[in-house]
Amino acid sequence: AEAMRLFESGMESDDRFGVVIADNAIDELSGLRMASRMKTVDPDIFFLLIPGWGMEPDPAIAKKSGVVLVMEKPFSIEQLAEALEGAGRRAASK
Repeated sequence: AEAMRLFESGMESDDRFGVVIADNAIDELSGLRMASRMKTVDPDIFFLLIPGWGMEPDPAIAKKSGVVLVMEKPFSIEQLAEALEGAGRRAASK
């Protein structure tokens, strides 16, 4: 809920998030639902979802929800850096 509030506040003040990294198993709002809500507000957001162990979402559902990339645990800092570089290249091409 706090992440959504910050995201929406950033959109209102033109201080937009370029990338969101979220766990799928969030207490109040699943990562898939969060991605869907954020994509509705900002279709250009790069949404990276980290599913819980054994909780990998169906790829078609994740894509429809607005998830750009799913990174399964465990991953290295280098893999995360590579994903974020991809987000930067994607944003620069728009």
